[in-house]
Amino acid sequence: MRSVTNRVNHRNMPMQSNNKSGYTGVYWSGVSNKWAAQIKIKGKMVGLGTYENIEDAACARLIAQTNHGFHPNHGMEL
Repeated sequence: MRSVTNRVNHRNMPMQSNNKSGYTGVYWSGVSNKWAAQIKIKGKMVGLGTYENIEDAACARLIAQTNHGFHPNHGMEL
């Protein structure tokens, strides 16, 4: 066991069960009719852009979570 803050602990959470895209932080935006990526940093939701295909949105999310120190298991099934 390790002693970490609540913020750090949330960075090691599995994907939510109601996720429909299959990727953490990626969703279909009906407004733009594109895939969108987002990440929560220091309590604020940060948009990572909209993309024509889901793989590009997932890649943007993965880069962001790597840059912000998320655990490599973040969003993976346990």
